[in-house]
Amino acid sequence: MRKLFYILGLLIYIALTSCGIDESDLECNLSHQGRIIDWTGVDGCGFLIESETVTYEVLNWNELNFIPKDNTKVCFDYELVESASICMVGYTIHLTDCQSIE
Repeated sequence: MRKLFYILGLLIYIALTSCGIDESDLECNLSHQGRIIDWTGVDGCGFLIESETVTYEVLNWNELNFIPKDNTKVCFDYELVESASICMVGYTIHLTDCQSIE
């Protein structure tokens, strides 16, 4: 009877610990992290990326294999672009890579 309880306890432990979230799904291998915010109601803005201290205006959403959605957490790499902006919020950038964080 003891062996049965031991085996049952071990199986329950394995079942509960193996169902957790895989931490590798939450990792970001890119340089920056932020959140997409939808400013399409503000003249000329569209979707922006907001990090802790900086807001980025992305000029090349249509060139990426990524569809921006409001409040999506992302990790990304970019190149700074020195150009005038209609939106005039934060830095103007070209994304080189962008991945959503689950």
